[in-house]
Amino acid sequence: MLLFVIGLLMVWNGFTIKARDSWATKLILFVLGFGSMLISGGILYYAYFL
Repeated sequence: MLLFVIGLLMVWNGFTIKARDSWATKLILFVLGFGSMLISGGILYYAYFL
C-alpha cells in the first residue's frame, strides 16, 4: 500500500513539476511512479486473491 501511495505521489509530482524542469525528469518520475504502482498492485493481487 505504501508503494502505491509513493507511486501516486511520483506521478502527481510529474504533473505538477515546474516548467523549468526538463521532460526527462518528468519521464523518470512517471516511470518510477507507474512502476511502483504496478508492483504494489501485483503484490496486493497475489496477497488477496491467491
